[in-house]
Amino acid sequence: MSGKDKKDVKPQKPVEKKKIVPIIIVPAASQSLLTLYNAQQFLIDQKFISSEEIRQKGEKKPMQLTITRDPKKHAISKFLVLDSIDTMKDKDWNRVVAVFTCGQEWQFKGWKWDKPVDIFSRVLGFSLKFQDEPPSGSLSQWNVKILDVILY
Repeated sequence: MSGKDKKDVKPQKPVEKKKIVPIIIVPAASQSLLTLYNAQQFLIDQKFISSEEIRQKGEKKPMQLTITRDPKKHAISKFLVLDSIDTMKDKDWNRVVAVFTCGQEWQFKGWKWDKPVDIFSRVLGFSLKFQDEPPSGSLSQWNVKILDVILY
């Protein structure tokens, strides 16, 4: 190669892999303890504020949330939080890492896996309930971690 040929060769930029953002699905039901209204406060700040309290302040429900955690403290720092599967494509189901359920099977209508037992054998399942209330629906039959909300 001549000196001129070496100048014509441009170094290739390294190909950056697009980071895949994991998905957390929360119930769309307004009576659920966790919704898109209060998911950020609960998942990031570890504070429970009722969805009703947030609605009464006039805040609009977001279509979706992107929550970010401190990357110095957590391996995964960004999550997409949804309450509807309407915009999900088949490949997106591989990104679902957790599902919060209100304990009702109708929540899973139209999902890739139509039975809660199948869903919770593939992803982490959680359900919130007030400390003094029994678990709702069929939660005892599903692989779901029940989290007690304690009001102060």
